Amino acid sequence: MEDWAKHVNDVWKDQATSLPDQVAFEEAIEGGAVVYGPFGSYT
Repeated sequence: MEDWAKHVNDVWKDQATSLPDQVAFEEAIEGGAVVYGPFGSYT
């Protein structure tokens, strides 16, 4: 993903402010953390 912020704003505009930025997301995934978000939910 070249521009994470643009992707989040395009796909999850209503939830964009509550999602982690690209660095925080990658650090969480690499650290084995759970990242909560609209990825598997219905909106």
